[in-house]
Amino acid sequence: EGHKAITIDTPKTFRDALRDPQWGDAARAEMTTLLHTKAIVKVDYSVAMDAIKNQGADLVVLFPVYERKLRDGATVFKVRLVGDGRTHYNAGDCYSATPTREELLILFHLIAHKDWDYAHIDESRAFLNAAYKGAHRAFATIRGGSKENIYEIFGALYGLKSSPKDYQTRVAERFQEMGFQRLQMCSCIYVKRMEADTVIIFAFVDDFIITGTSHSSINATINRFRSETSTTEPLWNAPQILGITVSRDRSRHTISLSIKESILTLNGSTGHDSKKIIEVPLQASAYIVHDEDIANLNHDQQQLLSKNDKLTYMKIVGGLVWISGLRHDILFAVMYLSWFTQAPCQHHLRIARKVVAYLEQTRDSPLILGGTTPIEVVAYSDASLGTATRCRSTCASVIKLGHTSGAVVAKTKTTISTVTSAYEAELEAAASTIKHISRVVNILTELGIQLHKPPIIHVDNMACVQFLQGGNKAKASRHINLKLWFIRDTILKGTISVEHEDGENQPADALTK
Repeated sequence: EGHKAITIDTPKTFRDALRDPQWGDAARAEMTTLLHTKAIVKVDYSVAMDAIKNQGADLVVLFPVYERKLRDGATVFKVRLVGDGRTHYNAGDCYSATPTREELLILFHLIAHKDWDYAHIDESRAFLNAAYKGAHRAFATIRGGSKENIYEIFGALYGLKSSPKDYQTRVAERFQEMGFQRLQMCSCIYVKRMEADTVIIFAFVDDFIITGTSHSSINATINRFRSETSTTEPLWNAPQILGITVSRDRSRHTISLSIKESILTLNGSTGHDSKKIIEVPLQASAYIVHDEDIANLNHDQQQLLSKNDKLTYMKIVGGLVWISGLRHDILFAVMYLSWFTQAPCQHHLRIARKVVAYLEQTRDSPLILGGTTPIEVVAYSDASLGTATRCRSTCASVIKLGHTSGAVVAKTKTTISTVTSAYEAELEAAASTIKHISRVVNILTELGIQLHKPPIIHVDNMACVQFLQGGNKAKASRHINLKLWFIRDTILKGTISVEHEDGENQPADALTK
């Protein structure tokens, strides 16, 4: 079981935590770690104040975060001193690329298809292994402690605005020293090609999935990495990664991914228990977007949520956003609920709870990747005209690495502006899908995966298909023509082909309505 944050019945300050019989040992261990690793170093008060007043240095406030974990049947308490990012004013450039679920799904498809082994490791106290590289010096004081106790920050403390970038930079340096190259299209994947083997590393902050063509090369990479830093023991072909349950059938070259634990946690925290069978995430009758339709609801359903109910609603939507990265069947429902986060009413909370109940009833439904058929990029795009708020259209994209495998990319969005024809909406969806295809193809190419035929995009609007294939002419405004010729030029280059797909067999259709 991972660490769980505790916010109830905890010491108010770090000073209180040091005196607390339950949290005291953990608090002292945290302070010892920070000082021993020289992540913070105590300095003279006057020196710190001079740097803050005259050199643009920051004074960051540290506060305790309490965590609890079950380990071998015993409860383990953990205290972390975390920087309040709101007091880190002069961090400078702190952009850090965020790993996406799509990149992980692409990698899992390759692992299953090629029957590779993989291992998972987690770097211990990872950020503290990176140096602080903010634009200005930073000092720290502990909230509730003596104002005279000032520390200069030298490590990438948790909570600092610059720490994610500082740590990611350190990770990249380490892997480059080991002979790995970072993908241009995906900053969280590193690849090393040797004479006979290839090793690939997926970095999700301080979690690392290492895979490749041979067990021995993977193991050698892990041993080299662990010789330089402290990590958890490698879990080979781990059944649980980043909250995802992984089950593989090596005889069929498939991997099944589910997110059952997150679903059960969300369902338990929202207190919803539905005995009624819910067959779809969002019923057509519940899809209400116009003010006049909301006005026709019964009085109770029209009422805006109270402060506490709104917090519950936001918690549900946030949980659903994470779960939808694997459960693509709820993407449309999650998009609908996210439209109303500023002023949700009782109707929206009721629908949100129904989506949670639907997930709880289908919690074991997996996303299946891999298979024995050759890897090929198969995409589907669809649009629904004028069905979103302000009569905007809904566009969807689905991309698979084989006709019979699950999707590695699934997206739902609305058009930026209102369009007046299904043809234009379908065009918008196709253009967006082709951009996603290009990224997937580029990632596969950088990983050394050869495609034996161009990607195929399936569109269910025949007029759109005929134009994109060059059979029709169209008169349109400039912004439409830009999309038209962007897609047609891509087809003419031979890098993609377009085929008609009947709406009943169009998987992207479910993500638009």
